[in-house]
Amino acid sequence: MKLHCPNCAAKISSNHINMSRLIAKCEVCDHLFPFDDMLTAVSKPNSREPMAVPQPPKVTVNHKFGQLALQWNWIDFQLFFLTFFAIVWNGFMFSMLVSAFSALREEGVLVFLPVLILPHTWVGLGLIYYVLAGYLNKTEVVLNDIELKINHTPIPWLGNHTISRHDIAQLYVKAVRGNKGRISYQLHAISTHGKQQKFSLD
Repeated sequence: MKLHCPNCAAKISSNHINMSRLIAKCEVCDHLFPFDDMLTAVSKPNSREPMAVPQPPKVTVNHKFGQLALQWNWIDFQLFFLTFFAIVWNGFMFSMLVSAFSALREEGVLVFLPVLILPHTWVGLGLIYYVLAGYLNKTEVVLNDIELKINHTPIPWLGNHTISRHDIAQLYVKAVRGNKGRISYQLHAISTHGKQQKFSLD
């Protein structure tokens, strides 16, 4: 940082600067002045306006009845792979269950097989539930003068929220670039107590 005398604009040499007291003396006009405000101005980061984030392609925005509504469907290309995987997995598990229960009729042979494959069966059922939700579900975010409401319907899903409008200090959308260059979008809500919550818009 270079200091100049506010009286005559002369450059201040380093041997005329007192860093402990944050004062300097001009050797040209003998003007003595503090420079703490100059340090503050230099150290303060440049304020930047937040960048505008384009509307996510899956999100529809509606202004109705004095409220803002965002809505998007969950379906994406990953569901096609998961659908194929769920069909193969559950088909294999169904054939294993049929074989296991058939073996139980023959003097208890493979009696422990149903117990061993039961966790895999629940995994298969979980896959079916996830795939169905991906095809059918949509998320709606509604902001009005009373509250911010986030709902996932029609298949029940975790993540439904209702936040009082008076508890929200700031609401904004952030674009996040993944490892492979894929851009996802997040809705961030900052409460009046400084707590931050984020919700995926994909």
